[in-house]
Amino acid sequence: MTSAALQSLSTKVPANPARGSLVVRAMKAAITLSMLLLIYNDIFGGVIKYYSATSALLFISFIPSLFAGAVLAAYFGSHILVMRIHNKMVLFLLIFVLNAIYALADGRNPAAVGFGFYIWLPFFVGLLITTFKLEKEFEKHIIVWWVIVTAGVLLNSQIKFPWTGESYQVLGQTIQASRDWTASGFDRLAGFSRASFAAATQIALFCMVMLAMRIGVAKKVFVWAISTTAVYLTTTKTTLFIMIMAPILIGMIDFFLTKSATPQAPNRKIVRLATIICMFLAGLMVGLPIFSLTSASNIVSSEGIGFFNLYSLYDRMGRMWPQAWDLILDQGNPIHMIFGRGIGGIGTPQNFFEALKSNSADNLFVYLYVTFGIFSIFFIRHLIINIRKWAEADNRQFLTYFALTVSILIIGLMANVVENPTSLLVLGLLIGKTSSRALPPANHNKTNP
Repeated sequence: MTSAALQSLSTKVPANPARGSLVVRAMKAAITLSMLLLIYNDIFGGVIKYYSATSALLFISFIPSLFAGAVLAAYFGSHILVMRIHNKMVLFLLIFVLNAIYALADGRNPAAVGFGFYIWLPFFVGLLITTFKLEKEFEKHIIVWWVIVTAGVLLNSQIKFPWTGESYQVLGQTIQASRDWTASGFDRLAGFSRASFAAATQIALFCMVMLAMRIGVAKKVFVWAISTTAVYLTTTKTTLFIMIMAPILIGMIDFFLTKSATPQAPNRKIVRLATIICMFLAGLMVGLPIFSLTSASNIVSSEGIGFFNLYSLYDRMGRMWPQAWDLILDQGNPIHMIFGRGIGGIGTPQNFFEALKSNSADNLFVYLYVTFGIFSIFFIRHLIINIRKWAEADNRQFLTYFALTVSILIIGLMANVVENPTSLLVLGLLIGKTSSRALPPANHNKTNP
């Protein structure tokens, strides 16, 4: 599809402005509700799955994603009424549809492709949030979400919840409502969520948004200390790294914003610095799994103190990532190196349809590359270049979404961003940002970076 055709889709004027306005309001309400359902379902994942399964009402846990699918269908269906679809939405849907067709042609089980698309639905909700300028709806719930998740983990350190370790059956597979496991003898606490890493990811993302808010230093220190304690209790080392590194980077950018002579929006030098930071993290995210293909990756040691060890990195470098690369080489088909395996070709769908090849990727680039091949760069590129687009709003919003971008990139180093609904929604939100106006010029104040 040409850029001219995409532009024509996004600029048609509604034949009935009143009806168009009504549809837009309805879409905004539906998108907001979808966002809330997805995130609350993720926050209370363990609770909902346990009680819905024991009540023979397991379908309840699937309602948020199914509703997200209905909202996405309604958005494209509303093109008939409103005559306006954002070209980025068209482009991403086109990528996914073509990728699904390719996966089917490559022999992927249709159910695996459907399941894969189901997993990606929060991403499209994130795209819709920015398409309809609903970022404030996302931000205003952050504090409540943070309180619930951190309270759940802290309470779990004193009480073993009934859903911990309990399981249920889906398509013949046994799935735990909330994982009961340990790391080097330490319980990995999940709180109300379905797994410790899910709770840790939620805490980190919500905490970083709060650190970018206009609240006092003492309050930020309190939020950071409580969050770090809760993440420590989950024993999720990648997220602990976020709790150390991200606040430093956020604080540095915040300092330069405060000293800037353009208080309404960051100047080009600050945006350039933020972009370089994100490019470095993205390079690390891409470079680590590629490095795992070399013999030099064997130097990584699993030794450490308690759960503070490099076993997770050791396991990914020596097993997880090389096996993920094997997925696109196992049939000796060079096309896989270009287009990947398609939707449903890695992650949870494999547990049901390719159990012997199952691989969780545990790296955002690996998951994207095995799914989309060279088109994975498209996702990462938009994630990075949108730093500039977030700068078109104001200093605080720029800092908020810089914080989220840094967090997603660090999580993406050694975790599955895609199969965590909250982080996937945030990824879509970050990638979906579009330009609205030009940046202010850089000033030459010596306090700027």
